[in-house]
Amino acid sequence: MRPLLIFLLAAIVPGAGHAVIGISRGALALISPLALLLGVFIGAALGMGPAGVAGWMLSSTGLTVLAVLNILFALLRAGGLFDLVRRVRGAGFRIVGVALIALTVVLPHLYVGQTIAAVAASMDQAF
Repeated sequence: MRPLLIFLLAAIVPGAGHAVIGISRGALALISPLALLLGVFIGAALGMGPAGVAGWMLSSTGLTVLAVLNILFALLRAGGLFDLVRRVRGAGFRIVGVALIALTVVLPHLYVGQTIAAVAASMDQAF
């Protein structure tokens, strides 16, 4: 598979690129936190219901947790992609890979962080 396709696959699903090139431990280490988080969210939705989850997420505690999770998930994704770029051969791909990491990981997570901060500020003003 071409390195760019592997990279884009890994940018969408952390660990997918590692799985494609045969690094199963790396893939498992990258996908496990996402699977755990998804399981916790589904469990909370079943326990509290969708309205309860939405209410908690809009609380100051929920917004703080979301901000921390956003930072941790950005670090996980960026670290996984840097590792993938390091393992895939080709110096040209490494330069393109670092630029793609900025576009596919850093910028979206910065936007999400800015949105969380704006929602927190709005909630503080409203209440």
